[in-house]
Amino acid sequence: MAEQRMLMAIRDALIGELERDDMVCVIGDGMRRGGSFGEFRDMVDHFGPKRLTPVMPLSEMAFVGMAAGAAMSGLRPIAYVAFMDFLTLAMDPLIHHAGIAHYISMGQLDVPMTVMTSYGTGRQTGPQHSKSTEQVFAHASGIKVAMPGTPADAKGLLTSAIRDDNPVIYAYPRMLLGDSGEVPDGEYFVPLGLGDVKRPGKDVTLVTWGSIVPVALETAKAMAAQGVSVEVVDLRSIVPWDVDLVLESVAKTSRLVIAHEANRVFGPGSEISATVAERAMDLLDAPIIRVGGEDVPIPFNPVLERAYKPQTADIAHAINVVVGNAAFASS
Repeated sequence: MAEQRMLMAIRDALIGELERDDMVCVIGDGMRRGGSFGEFRDMVDHFGPKRLTPVMPLSEMAFVGMAAGAAMSGLRPIAYVAFMDFLTLAMDPLIHHAGIAHYISMGQLDVPMTVMTSYGTGRQTGPQHSKSTEQVFAHASGIKVAMPGTPADAKGLLTSAIRDDNPVIYAYPRMLLGDSGEVPDGEYFVPLGLGDVKRPGKDVTLVTWGSIVPVALETAKAMAAQGVSVEVVDLRSIVPWDVDLVLESVAKTSRLVIAHEANRVFGPGSEISATVAERAMDLLDAPIIRVGGEDVPIPFNPVLERAYKPQTADIAHAINVVVGNAAFASS
């Protein structure tokens, strides 16, 4: 184990897979300059232009489509789309081809491609470079969605995504790329669909992933000072998501809050809430509360941008409501 920033953990996973398997390649814009955030720095020179495309047309539809075709032909490509906002430009090859190829070929075709993309607020880049739209792709059959919130999970999930035999969207929060944490040395996997209890608790379950993980842990620490024990469950993948872990936690705490950066309205928390209500309503002592991004275009202004994204106070308020802490919930 070593202390590592999330960016370096991602790079370790990439380098490890490029060295291990000659079928792994990277297709996308900005390889020559190392990617938008340094994810691929110096890799073109090290691995060569046949492994990482040094120059590509600025067309997400084109290079995601190329990656899908390459995957069907036996390669294991990584399509790099710097901002999740731009994945909407590749909906046709991603959803209508890559996601369904295994099904419509009756299992004769695999599509082992990974789409690497960053997301989230915090850089005042406005509504075209700050979105968290995982719910859009969660609706698409045949596509997995992984979203790490710690450096270790960033490494382990990316390794698993690259080795998966069908499409995975690997979305990492750009504002956490500089965050540090303990990361296992060498080859490391985090299975897709396996959540993790980041902090045990007994009074309320707080389910989250990605960019909100550190906010959730900060909230849990603050709530402990008020005498409320919060169990933080990091899903790590939202397709598939760890239903059993969430139900197990809710059985212990009898209360559930779900927090994510994606829009609250029709966000991923709605599916989690509905599943728990359908399968474990009798375990709940309070209504489920969802905390999510506001249903507005993301502002450029830093104060308004911060107001858009769930903060510690927003999650703490929801927790106080479900535990019946009226003094704090009304403040």
